[in-house]
Amino acid sequence: MTASAFTKELIEARKEFMMRLWNLEKVARPGVQINYEILPDGSFREMIEDPQRMLDHQFKEFRTKAEVADNYVPVISTDLGTAIFPSAFGCDVVWLEDTFPWARPRIFDNPRDAEVLKGPSVTAGLLGRVLDYTDFFNAKVGMNYPIRVTDIQGPLDVAYLIWNNEDIMMAMYSGSKEVHSLLRKITDLIIAFVKEQRKHVREFVPIHFPRIWMPDGFGIAISEDISAVIGPKLYAEYSLPYMIELSEEFGGLFIHSCGNFAHNLENMSKIPNLRGLDFGVTEVPLVEIIRYFDGKALLTPRVGLNKDIEFSDFLEYAKYIHTLKKDPRGLLIQIDLATTPTGKKLIWDDDYREQILQLFSA
Repeated sequence: MTASAFTKELIEARKEFMMRLWNLEKVARPGVQINYEILPDGSFREMIEDPQRMLDHQFKEFRTKAEVADNYVPVISTDLGTAIFPSAFGCDVVWLEDTFPWARPRIFDNPRDAEVLKGPSVTAGLLGRVLDYTDFFNAKVGMNYPIRVTDIQGPLDVAYLIWNNEDIMMAMYSGSKEVHSLLRKITDLIIAFVKEQRKHVREFVPIHFPRIWMPDGFGIAISEDISAVIGPKLYAEYSLPYMIELSEEFGGLFIHSCGNFAHNLENMSKIPNLRGLDFGVTEVPLVEIIRYFDGKALLTPRVGLNKDIEFSDFLEYAKYIHTLKKDPRGLLIQIDLATTPTGKKLIWDDDYREQILQLFSA
């Protein structure tokens, strides 16, 4: 089954260039990926509750992106949102019409509830559905397209969804051993699930977000938005040990976070084989990212939520990156053609792509 104008030669050429970026090789230009907002036919919920509709939606995305000259590689997503791991621990799932389902916390002001919680199987809750979808996609298109890992939130992010926000914060500040008990069970489940999902596909892409191509064997990608809202001391105690374990288990770690997590960059620099960082340049000071990770990890900046910095268009955004990072090695610039939650939509012109590449090759 085929669904787009992507040829095998084009896909392999793009993978080859992406591999050079991941390997931090000297390149003449940065990577550029243009991310479109493709609306589903019907409601978002209808789309993700039906694997065939979910597959058809992705084919629609592939057809759109086949016309774009960037570094996008078509990969089938198995993303069902952040509720999948909390649901495995027994959290109720709230299905929403216009976005991914959400999980209600099941632990509140009694830390003992976290300690007695049983570690689930890799098919518990929505995890079983993810594996079913993975099998469905692999049977349909597994010989033509790689399949992407599902949404993997970091252990502390998952704990933050299972345990009511205010209560888990209080438990962390009080040095609760029950927090570590829950994080141990979550980490074990993440490791077991990723290994299980990998068994179900011919070609596995271990990054769920951003939607770029990552070679299997380079580790896994983790979303860890909580890194922006907890301080370095708490991060060092409750996140860093488990992130290090995941990196050592899978051979590397790629981290995405929204918000300003600059205060935890030193902690993140202690993670062995940190393969890359995804961040908003309007949120995290780019100079700090470069200070810690330039030449050491793949950087995939995006505009993010406008706060202290505003751009009139994507060329201005690229010029801002270039003022601080002139070497395109280990750089993939993301262009998100969608309205941000602040309501700002930047201008894109197809001529910008060549201007951006010339900017870095000058």
